[in-house]
This record gives sequence, C-alpha cells and structure tokens, in this order.
Amino acid sequence: MIIYGTRAAHLKSARPPHLICSNCNTQGSTTLSVYRQHAHIFWIPLFPLGRKAASQCQHCKQVLEGHQITGEARSEYERLSREARGPIWQFVGLFLIIVFAILATFTNNAEKKADKQFMDNPEVGDVYRYKTESGNYSTMKVAIIEADSIIVYQNEYENTKMSAVHTIEKEENYSEDNMYIFAKQALQEMYEKGEIYDVVRK
Repeated sequence: MIIYGTRAAHLKSARPPHLICSNCNTQGSTTLSVYRQHAHIFWIPLFPLGRKAASQCQHCKQVLEGHQITGEARSEYERLSREARGPIWQFVGLFLIIVFAILATFTNNAEKKADKQFMDNPEVGDVYRYKTESGNYSTMKVAIIEADSIIVYQNEYENTKMSAVHTIEKEENYSEDNMYIFAKQALQEMYEKGEIYDVVRK
C-alpha cells in the first residue's frame, strides 16, 4: 500500500503589537503563523505545494486560517510570509528521485555497453533474452561458436512478462532437440532491432 498525502511545516510566527483581534478587540494578542505544505510519500517529503496562513488570539483563543484572515492581519501575514524561508528538507524526496534517476540511467548505459561487448565477443553459455514472434519472451543459450555462426539451445518455454523471463532460465529447459544455427550477423541484427534485449553471462 502506497501512503501519500500532504503535510505542513511551520516556518515562522509573530505577534504584531499593533494588531487588534477581530473577535475580542484585544490589541497585541494575535499570533500570526506561516506554514508551508509539501507532498509526501511514506512520510518522505517530495516538494513544497504552497503556503498556509493561521492566526490565534491568545486572549479569546479565536483561530482563523487561510482566507478567513483579512484586513490588516492579512497584510501582516503577507509581510511575515515574505520574510519566512522554507526548510531545505522539504525537497529531500525530489533530490532522491533525481539521484535515483541518474543512477538508473548510469546503470542502464553500463548494462547496454556490457551487452554490446557480449554480442561482439560471444562465449559458450551466454544466454540471449529475446522477444518471440508471438509477443512473449524467451531465451537462447549459446552452445557452439563457429567462424561465422552460432549454434544455440532454444528454451522450450516462453513467458508473457519480460520481467519474469529469468524464471524459465533453467538447464532442463534447454535440450539438443531444440538446437538452431544462426549467422553471427543475424544475431547482431536481432540485437540492434531490440529483439534480443539482454545478454546474460555467468
């Protein structure tokens, strides 16, 4: 279950000495506060959403929020809000997302580079993960490497999900009854077209 929502962080409060409470007419008893709301997921702050106003009279305890604050109190709140700086930690989630995105891109590029090297220099035992003509996903295991061709064991099974194709990479799923020969160039073209999308070398 994903837990997400919004929360507010207190930025600044002040009690202007000239401000008069609109409810009890007491002067200097109203505390104005500025809050900044932020989105969160699993209570990790992602990014700020905006600011929120609140006031409380320390004499009559009247509490006003948002657009309920009007007149001179609203002007004082706007001034206080301009002075208040929000905490950097409200951007922690956004920073983590950026870091994870950079790491994911770096890892993906490294994997693509490794796959290209494996395709250029095949070894017996390499496993090619590929998309079948039926739209499913399966594997081929390199059995014999010749000058211009590669003989592979083709997996007897397919999987409907790319992310689960590793579950059928079992020795018993490859047999000499399903051996096929491919020109090296043909396998390279399958890789360049994205039909072979991953190369596993153990």
